[in-house]
Amino acid sequence: MRRIFRAACAMMVAGVLAACGDSTGSGGLAADEGLVTFSYSGTVGGRFSARGGARPASSSTVEYAEARRQPGYLEVWAGDPLPNGHLDGLRLTAYFDPAPGTYPMCSGITPAVGPCVEVLVFINLDPGGSGVKPGEYVFAVASSGSVTIEELSGGRVRGTFSGNVMGSSVFGAIEVTSGRFDVPIRDI
Repeated sequence: MRRIFRAACAMMVAGVLAACGDSTGSGGLAADEGLVTFSYSGTVGGRFSARGGARPASSSTVEYAEARRQPGYLEVWAGDPLPNGHLDGLRLTAYFDPAPGTYPMCSGITPAVGPCVEVLVFINLDPGGSGVKPGEYVFAVASSGSVTIEELSGGRVRGTFSGNVMGSSVFGAIEVTSGRFDVPIRDI
């Protein structure tokens, strides 16, 4: 009888521990921490990575990666501060209630093609603050590509993206590859 009681207690403790889990999100991230990464090439090239929590009011000094949601709207923000006081960044915006699936990239609200995800990329051309191109950015919007939402549950959104973004006429097209996001969602 005592063995049965101990076995039952052990199973209950194991069940409680499994249900509670630990405080990490997917991929070893803390529950309130996100990660966004991508590579880019073209007139300018490099790799972007931002790992952090909520986007602060003054976003040029703190690394962040999060999603904000309200009815009919989901937005993923990521920013990586640079030594010159500016930042590189990414914004993915769905002007609808997305579900897991693949959506085309668009450069704004484009109802004619159905739901699409607006993509903005900000790349600082003087990240070290050398003064060669002070405060000059490539501000690029999507011209083609797709965003795949793999998971949207448990207070997180996770997925991938790739495509082409178009900067000013000076910079032209920039290819974005290997894009990944895994971020906590904050309802606003």
